[in-house]
Amino acid sequence: MINDPAVLAKMFFYHRKHCGARDFRFRPRLQRQDGMDVIDIRAKEGTFRARVRLRPGSSDLACFEQVFLENHYDLRRLTGYEDLATLYHSLAKPLILDLGANVGFASLYFRRFWPSATVVAVEPDAANVEQLRMNAPGTEVIHAGIASKKCRIRIANQDDLPWAYKTEESDAGAIEATTIREILDNMPAYQPFICKIDIEGAEKELFSQNTEWIQRFPVIVVEIHDWLLRGQLTAKNLLLAIADLDRDFIILSENIWSIANMR
Repeated sequence: MINDPAVLAKMFFYHRKHCGARDFRFRPRLQRQDGMDVIDIRAKEGTFRARVRLRPGSSDLACFEQVFLENHYDLRRLTGYEDLATLYHSLAKPLILDLGANVGFASLYFRRFWPSATVVAVEPDAANVEQLRMNAPGTEVIHAGIASKKCRIRIANQDDLPWAYKTEESDAGAIEATTIREILDNMPAYQPFICKIDIEGAEKELFSQNTEWIQRFPVIVVEIHDWLLRGQLTAKNLLLAIADLDRDFIILSENIWSIANMR
């Protein structure tokens, strides 16, 4: 059951700026449905309604806490948010990529704040994809990994919590990896807006080559994992890829934001 006092407090009592309780009303179900915990979410402004399902004993509650209670993907925290909002409204078909979508909470969050955007969620784990489809209906779901090139991959740490799955290239891997370029090529009528990346260290490979797509996204948000994978330089290729571009570099919570300067 959802009985963590700190999580419950964030749902109902934390009304500080950029906390979820300012934006949403939450109603945790007191009884599990189909073996899962359920939280009903309603926006305090607008018509957004959602019901999310969390697997007991998994990392789902912690992920929900980061996305909906701590608002890790709230662009309003950024200086220049108004310019980004103006840009969004100027796009006929804005596109948001959720790479490493886990169980869909970030995809759902983006649909709340950017309702006219098409959200494409990429997730390699089949069980996570099943949850994603339930939690974020209307999202375009791709069951795949994400990499700098087309290849086969496998999940290297299947015994870890679902939000910590790491992928690695493997010729015998059961999972196909797609590329950002392939996604964009398959959606030529859409205008890139946000690219969210949380892929547990695989950002090292993703930013190693074929990074021309960076300039197409006004907003890129990446969780880097040097703190977790010490000595593996997982952030190095990202930093090299953006260092000479006309983009600002902002650190908020666990994430690095790369924001294009619009002149």
